[in-house]
Amino acid sequence: MGRAVAALGVLACASCSGSSTSSSGPPRPQHLTSQQAAARLVQCFADKHMISASELAVGATSLPRSDSSTWLHDGKVSGNLRFGDWYSIAGSAITIEGKTIGGWVTAVTASNKAWPAGICGPLPLIR
Repeated sequence: MGRAVAALGVLACASCSGSSTSSSGPPRPQHLTSQQAAARLVQCFADKHMISASELAVGATSLPRSDSSTWLHDGKVSGNLRFGDWYSIAGSAITIEGKTIGGWVTAVTASNKAWPAGICGPLPLIR
């Protein structure tokens, strides 16, 4: 149940932009929301073949089916509810460079400096 709640928390802010600017000075650094960080990190790790096809398909045999084709279209991650279903399992089960995907998400959400630039390149723009 705790994982399902965590997944819902990732998806709860689908409309949040994560931006913060001030009219009295230069824009402040923007931070990724959990949902943004999860989708961007999974996209990067999938692009770099650090997540196997079988790991991307986790939950495909569960009922109701959590088919990756509902959130992974032509190799592009869509941070929708089905992605949250997949992430609720995979976020704590898949380890990349010694850290779970959930650990990466937590670190990047806390600080943009935690973005794995050595693996993923520069932090993608936050929209």
